[in-house]
Amino acid sequence: MRTIKEECLWLEQWQSLQEIQSKLSAWIHEYNTEYLHMALNWNTPQSVHETGNKTLRKTLLNVA
Repeated sequence: MRTIKEECLWLEQWQSLQEIQSKLSAWIHEYNTEYLHMALNWNTPQSVHETGNKTLRKTLLNVA
């Protein structure tokens, strides 16, 4: 959760709960669809989920 706080929550002075919800939703969408994760072999969470990459899942289970 450190990333979401550092890249989204701590950078703004929020005016309303709606504003926070909107920005968080947009940030989470970007994080899951565009942010490349080293632990996912430089793939996005969405691409891993969509492809159902069994090899990658096996690798992640071995690391955990």
